[in-house]
Amino acid sequence: MLINREPVLISSMLNPEYNFYAHKKTEENLKRSKDETIAEHTQRCVYHFKNIVKEKGLEAVFSNFQKKWFAGCGSEELELFWDMLLNTITFHDIGKLNPLFQKDKMMNPQFSRERGRIEFGSRHSLISAVFYLEYYLPKSKDYAKEIRDQFRLLTYVNAYIISRHHSSLEQLDKFISDFFLTKDYKDNWEIIVGEFGKFLTKEADFMKEGYGKRVRTELEKCCPKDGEGSILLYAYEKLLYSLLIASDYYATTEYSDAYVSESHGTLEDMSYIMESYGKSMVMQNIRAYQQEKKRAGKIWAEDEKLGMSWWGERDMNILRSELFLEAEKELIQNKEERIFYLEAPTGSGKSNTALNLSFHLMELCTEMKKLWYIYPFNTLVEQNMHSLEKIFGQNQEVIKQIRVVNSITPIGTTSSNKKDRKESGTKEDEQELNEYVKALLDRQFFHYPITLSTHVTLFDILFGGGRESGFGFYQIANSVIILDEIQSYRNEIWTEIIHFLKVFAEELNMKIIIMSATLPDLDRLSLEQTKAVRLIKDRERYFQHPVFKNRVELRYNLLEIQEVEEQLTKYIKEYLNGGKKVLVEFLYKKSAENFFRQICFDPDVTCKVRLMTGDDNSMERNNILKELGEEPEETGYLLIATQVIEAGVDIQNMDVGFKNISMLDSEEQFMGRINRSCLKEGIVYIFRLDEPHTIYGRDVRLEKGLTLDSPKMRDVLAQKSFTVFYEEVFNKIQQINLSLDVKKNLQEFWEQTGRLNQQEVSERMYLINENERQVSVFLAREIMISEDEVLSGKEVWTAYEELLQEKNLKYAEMKVRQSIIQSQMSYFIYHIKKGIPIAYNRQVGEIYYIEDGEQYIDNGKLDREKLENQSGMI
Repeated sequence: MLINREPVLISSMLNPEYNFYAHKKTEENLKRSKDETIAEHTQRCVYHFKNIVKEKGLEAVFSNFQKKWFAGCGSEELELFWDMLLNTITFHDIGKLNPLFQKDKMMNPQFSRERGRIEFGSRHSLISAVFYLEYYLPKSKDYAKEIRDQFRLLTYVNAYIISRHHSSLEQLDKFISDFFLTKDYKDNWEIIVGEFGKFLTKEADFMKEGYGKRVRTELEKCCPKDGEGSILLYAYEKLLYSLLIASDYYATTEYSDAYVSESHGTLEDMSYIMESYGKSMVMQNIRAYQQEKKRAGKIWAEDEKLGMSWWGERDMNILRSELFLEAEKELIQNKEERIFYLEAPTGSGKSNTALNLSFHLMELCTEMKKLWYIYPFNTLVEQNMHSLEKIFGQNQEVIKQIRVVNSITPIGTTSSNKKDRKESGTKEDEQELNEYVKALLDRQFFHYPITLSTHVTLFDILFGGGRESGFGFYQIANSVIILDEIQSYRNEIWTEIIHFLKVFAEELNMKIIIMSATLPDLDRLSLEQTKAVRLIKDRERYFQHPVFKNRVELRYNLLEIQEVEEQLTKYIKEYLNGGKKVLVEFLYKKSAENFFRQICFDPDVTCKVRLMTGDDNSMERNNILKELGEEPEETGYLLIATQVIEAGVDIQNMDVGFKNISMLDSEEQFMGRINRSCLKEGIVYIFRLDEPHTIYGRDVRLEKGLTLDSPKMRDVLAQKSFTVFYEEVFNKIQQINLSLDVKKNLQEFWEQTGRLNQQEVSERMYLINENERQVSVFLAREIMISEDEVLSGKEVWTAYEELLQEKNLKYAEMKVRQSIIQSQMSYFIYHIKKGIPIAYNRQVGEIYYIEDGEQYIDNGKLDREKLENQSGMI
């Protein structure tokens, strides 16, 4: 329907008496012998559009939309839908015939004396949108009113996307009402139709009627108002916008850099990955257990003769294998479904289970072409990349399919990154430049078959309105997505999240696995939608098993006392003197840092004491974990941390934990860090030093009756009966959804979504609170990267400043080299709350440079109090 469809020929529309250019040859691009015409650029865009649609299987995705949006329409109407879709790409740059664009941007000699209309200057996108409206609005004028309104609305959506293809998405109904209600827009329409029409051929007579200006239907009233319909239209807009800006970008890159991106990061063959995965030690052990169980006919819950009943089995690996195989069986039986819930106790091997499930989905559903692993923290992304490297370490062909995409991982390229490379025009130079172009395109458009990233990255793709946010949206179609620790999202938007995910999964042909040790039954918040598949049918079989349920003993006596720090210190020292490994979690960095310094100077503490916060880079974090793993048994060790420890760090052998009270989910996550091997007796104390509201905001889970201040919630945590907890949480969320406050009311939000109010969607679905904005401070010092390598902060900063001043680099090389330097800068950057007075030497962008950074480092850690008490202001 799309691949073989012929587009409108722009060349046949443009007046042959003129040459109209889309891009101009520049001094940087001497490989091009001539300027690129609008017709040539359009042809390239259509080629790349069709190439993406074919490789990603997007015809089926658009068919999903067409079947719901135009249910009951005949073949004639559906032909118009497909024609409008393809020619959104075709029309997007026709507005570049604007004589001032040709004069000012293209320096076209035919328009050198053109005075033009100052109303438009050299803009072209809005002109293209009006041309599109004039061409397509009349085509549905004879349809029945309901169908005509559907087509008119979609025509305006497509035109709106054209008008925004060089900028961010904003608000559809404003775009529509401006044309109908704003005098300036009406006048602009007259100019476009009346004056720019002369640059078209006589055969292109669609501009002579000014039909669009006479349409009086209040189209914004036709926008859907229910959740499913609103998200359906939103998904269509985001997908077509993504495809237009991607096709335009690829076509422009083809012209400017002579580089054609033919592949978009799809997995066509899973067999070699499955084969390699099956050879890993963990998989061989699970399959050996599966075969032994099958051979002997063992059923652990009933096999009393062997004395190895399910409830008596203490081998953690047996329990993990059982859970793994049960989830695998349920998934295979329900492979046609869209959303899957994987709820399993902490330490039960969820990550490996999810990896296996995703590979099975790719193998069973061949239309699935891409995998996304989405985690709450960068630390988990790094950790799981290391796990995958261990699993596939002997097979580099598999490793090459996997990429980490986050703010601290550099864009990969095999180029030498020579600092003073000159443009010599040799084949080697051209090849090197193409490597930079490819590396940048791969990162911008997620050309990776298997992508590991964070919730923030995914939410930016799904709900961000910016142009760069839109680059990756088309990549989520026909993909498998694993969402880890979904309860870490703000619960104010849990209802919206599950609605979006379910509609996206159906319309964009996705499979989504949502996993957690404390998984809320989000189906409760989406009553009208198909239920998700629970991959563990009897959760109690695992959660109530003694190995998981009784692994940690909870103690609350520290909640009852006033001088908590004194008693906390006393308890910790007793356990350390007994050779225990102790983990302490504070809510605030400042509290953790203060306690760290206090206990480091305590003469009674002779064991190793370490601090881990969000300030630590991956090297520092890994050094601590390596050291901890090498500590002998029965040797005291104290690790002080913030919430980064809960689900972001793989700690295996802690004996005792102390945690500042917060939310029940967090308490369970923390408990999962203690006695993970289940070979000892774990103990966790809950204390109150800091109040959690500053960090977690208005989260309903902080209400007193839902925390461990409540005897009922203490029983919930002990019994692992989180359903009881979430029942009360959901009741409070549903009350918020019905709020009279329009900023909270769910129905009002669906109406804004149906009007394609991108700003409203982005603001509602944010993950990081605007009030938590921080600034970056670069502390120049020397850091030991390894035994024989020292990284100089001053040298890294100098290289960064020099790169920003470099005038001779092409855009792709600049972006790649920036990302490499920025990854080195991450070792020296700390985040300070905006508004804190500090003294700094220089500022570049939003990064503040401090020359003598070592003065603010104490015992290897940031002395935040000293830094924040200097004069100056950020």
